[in-house]
Amino acid sequence: MNITAPKLASGPRFDHQLSTPQLSTTAPERRKSRELKFHSITLHYQEYRNARGRYYLLFYHDAGGRHRESRSTFAALKRRAAQVALNIANGQTAMNQFSEADRASCQRALELLAPTGLALESAAALLAEVCALLRPLQHSSFNLHPSLHSAIQFYLENRPRDFTPLPLPDLVEAFLADKSAGICPAWHGALAQQVRRLAKWSNRPLHCLTAQDLNAWLRSLAIGGRTRANYRAGVEQLVRWAQTNHHVPRTWSEMARVAHPAQRQVEVKILTPGEVVRLLRVREYTEAVGRGHAGLVQLLALQAFAGLRHVEANRLDWRDVHLDERHIYINAKIAKTHCDRVVPISDNLAAWLASGLRPSGPICPMTQTSGALTKAKKAAGLPAGRNESRNILRKSFISYRLAVTQNIAQVAEEAGNSPSVIRSNYKRPIPQAEGQRWFNLWPTAADVIQLQFSGL
Repeated sequence: MNITAPKLASGPRFDHQLSTPQLSTTAPERRKSRELKFHSITLHYQEYRNARGRYYLLFYHDAGGRHRESRSTFAALKRRAAQVALNIANGQTAMNQFSEADRASCQRALELLAPTGLALESAAALLAEVCALLRPLQHSSFNLHPSLHSAIQFYLENRPRDFTPLPLPDLVEAFLADKSAGICPAWHGALAQQVRRLAKWSNRPLHCLTAQDLNAWLRSLAIGGRTRANYRAGVEQLVRWAQTNHHVPRTWSEMARVAHPAQRQVEVKILTPGEVVRLLRVREYTEAVGRGHAGLVQLLALQAFAGLRHVEANRLDWRDVHLDERHIYINAKIAKTHCDRVVPISDNLAAWLASGLRPSGPICPMTQTSGALTKAKKAAGLPAGRNESRNILRKSFISYRLAVTQNIAQVAEEAGNSPSVIRSNYKRPIPQAEGQRWFNLWPTAADVIQLQFSGL
């Protein structure tokens, strides 16, 4: 339906002249009702001036009821009266072009909208906005043709349900409190540092953050690629916990679009059999002459010949070392992966552990084992800089154990690692004879010595 307003070269013609009213300083001067005719429109109005000198126009129209406007001059009042008449005429002309079907359709639309409380114009504007949102999908390369009904149905089926959003600082503290009993203090401290930095960066609820927000936060951290990857993994744990505990909708999937930070491939450094002999001999002598606490030799042997992490060896209790049965039980509470495992004890490791064996208690009573290890490395002439790994003995074990067994899955199980990590990080080929030599390093010599373990 095309409605065209009448083209008017000028304003409407008045049937009479309006005289300028006299100024009254006592009461408003009110004049009689007048009529302004334009085509089939008759505008009934009154004009008067109040004590402040403003001119008022009062008119009545069937569609809008009573109206009252004011102007500062009588000429402006006349122009406004003409404009009102013109607007009414244009509207009447447009309505005159409605067919009976159009009128019925309009009436039906008003009846349908009555329960919603929306005006016809508001409903049309809302529908136009929704159609504009759906239009890109209708013209996409995926041949999607969503209707308004299907879009609403999709929302009803996938909308977030039964979740309680929390400001990010509150969510982080609840997460850390819940995790405190399930992970070791060192890892809990590292995790707390990661997620609290995110909470300091934003206090919005987690589900309000987008992948762009999280990527921007990770890029803002002045840390290396490996550490940035650890931060991303910490946030991923936070997200999983929040979804499990109904603080984030399960449909929230922004983490899938958070980039994995690029990490520089670092060569895995290991010790040679001769180097580990020097290290153990130096520490053995230090403890023998009373210059160091006893127990560090056994702790280093557990890393070198059983593949325990430095932290795991620190927390290991002697009651979990079963020398007669030749295995070590790593409890889930001390394991980095939170999974318990059983590690076999080789013959040479049994010999290194025998001298310090006790019914229970920590393997090494020292509190600063990292510092003692650094001193022992320096005394043995080994690299002991800040970036030298505390777990170099464990990495050496994995490399030599893989050379002996040629079984990635077995080594991954013993070391508490994943086969994919073993496969990607320990590609360096080592001769099997070199691996056998590593596990033939004994406390009294670098040769194979048969020991009897009676009474252990």
